[in-house]
Parts: sequence; C-alpha cells; structure tokens
Amino acid sequence: AYYTAVDSGQQFLDHKHTMIEISCILNGSGSYTCGQIDYYFSPGCIFYNCSNEKHYFSWFEGNENPALLVLQFDPCFILSPNSEWSCPLYQKLFVRDNTISRILPSGSKAAQEIVCLLNQMFDECKNHSPAYELMVKAKLMTILATLVRHFDSDLEKGTISVTDRRHLENCRSSIFSIA
Repeated sequence: AYYTAVDSGQQFLDHKHTMIEISCILNGSGSYTCGQIDYYFSPGCIFYNCSNEKHYFSWFEGNENPALLVLQFDPCFILSPNSEWSCPLYQKLFVRDNTISRILPSGSKAAQEIVCLLNQMFDECKNHSPAYELMVKAKLMTILATLVRHFDSDLEKGTISVTDRRHLENCRSSIFSIA
C-alpha cells in the first residue's frame, strides 16, 4: 500500500498495468474513468481496477487535485488455482468485461470498511512491525471479501466471457512458467 497525490500534469493520462488496483479517494472530487465508464468521485469513494484495464481521472471539480491511498497487487495472488487465497468469486470481480460497477460510494458500509483497512495496511507497511507482511495479506483478503459481499447479487448473476476466461488462463499459465 502506498500514498500518492495526482499531479495536475498527469490528471488525464489514461493508463493500464498488469496489477489489480484498489484506490481510496482521500480528498478532491470529479470524474474517474474505468474502462469505458465515467464515475463521479468524492472523498471516501473506493475504486477497483482489473489487470490491464484503462483508468484515469477525467476531470476535477474545483482547484483541489485528488489525493489517493492506492493498493496494487499481482492478480496471480488470487487467480492461481493452487493458491489458498484463490476464490471463483474474486475471478468474477476482477475480469475486464464485467458489468459490475468499479466504484463503491463513500457512504456505503463496504467503502467505509475498506478505507479503514487500507489505512491499517499503509500503517503496517510504514511501521514494519513483526509479521506485518501477514497482517497486510490478511487485510487484503478482508478487503476482497468485503468487495465480494458488497457485489454479491451482481456476482451471482455474472458470467465470465470467453475473452476474460482466456485472460485468466494466461495469468494462470504465466504462474506455472515462472515457478
């Protein structure tokens, strides 16, 4: 987990990366684009982005640039079939063609819980207390379970497209080629 503030020169830079990203808006408001959808954000909103999904700030309201608390992790952490952390519902949550919203509004119980967990993870990483790595993993799993609970009815209905099935298989096969 790490903290970053968006520079005004970067605000509209669309980008993607292989990591899964969960972000908490600490301050500022405006529009954030995930995939092809624009979402209005304000402090306390949570966004999650799939691996290789374009995302960026579309515009800011007022003069305040947003500050974020951002967590990025390798999708193999939850997509590896042999991982004790793997879960089919996580796979549905983190596929690109998913129709599930990429935002948790700031007033939702799930967003408030995730904000608290992200702050705790950041503190663990900053303080390096004994077993902090295990605490960070445990908090990440709690964040993922909170996301699954929040989107439970949408996840039960959703299916994984052929394209995303191939993407998941590529992630899995890359795990075995590295090992």
